[in-house]
Amino acid sequence: DAEADDATAVNRALEGADLADAGNEGGVVVRSVQDGSPAAQAGLRSNDIIMAVGRTRVANLKQFREAMKGAKVAFLNIRRGNATLLVPIR
Repeated sequence: DAEADDATAVNRALEGADLADAGNEGGVVVRSVQDGSPAAQAGLRSNDIIMAVGRTRVANLKQFREAMKGAKVAFLNIRRGNATLLVPIR
């Protein structure tokens, strides 16, 4: 899948997450998370949709990568079902 990306290349704390463009809704969907991985420990779950990094909205993986570039710590604005969560990534 050309849209899939190695989450580790974005940030090591995302290792174990399979990310893809969310499509029409915008954002980045977490397709799966490996149990016990850094991404799971950070609190990411399958079907989470990453809407923003800090205050920077992300419409797709490309924008997500750019927003995360060089970040040691970031807060991911995530939509999970009807809830919006802030997940710290270190």
